[in-house]
Amino acid sequence: MIRTPDINADDGRRQRSVRSRNKIIAAVQTLAQKGHVTPSAAEIAEAANVGLRTVFRHFREIDKQYLDLAKQTNTLVLELLKNQPSISKCPQSLLESIPKRVQVHEKMLGLESISTMKRFKFDFLVTNYQKYLAKERMCFQSALKSTSPTDAVLVSALQAVLSLQHWHHLRVNQNMSVEKSEEVLHFAVQKLLQT
Repeated sequence: MIRTPDINADDGRRQRSVRSRNKIIAAVQTLAQKGHVTPSAAEIAEAANVGLRTVFRHFREIDKQYLDLAKQTNTLVLELLKNQPSISKCPQSLLESIPKRVQVHEKMLGLESISTMKRFKFDFLVTNYQKYLAKERMCFQSALKSTSPTDAVLVSALQAVLSLQHWHHLRVNQNMSVEKSEEVLHFAVQKLLQT
């Protein structure tokens, strides 16, 4: 007797595979948003509630997920650039740009660690991040009417204070609320502008 393949069994395996894949991807995103950007396969398996072998079967998809998350980060950085209020009028406009920056930083908070870790793996992120920093630096210099070497130090200090990495430090490492973190940014920018 010849056995015919059970089509329903194949469909069931495919459906389980898709469900496992989705659970793994969701687990990677959740771990990343919690700041755990290089989880082991065992940690991913535990978070996804799947077997370790299942994680290894879907490993290429995890790397693709990192790429997708990196692309999301890139899109948000471009949004920050495109929608940033004009800060070329006066130093006061630097302070006025903080609320929009806070909104974008909050969206990016979970993705920041991944993009920082993977930035040098994905060339488009390196290029766009460098363009972003150069444009931001020019905006700050314009706002400050910067000409002296001291102004260059001030521009670098402003970039550091207003960076996503600094935001991550306030929100995650110091466990500050959005409001308190924004207050810190305002205070720091005001103090720097008074120098």
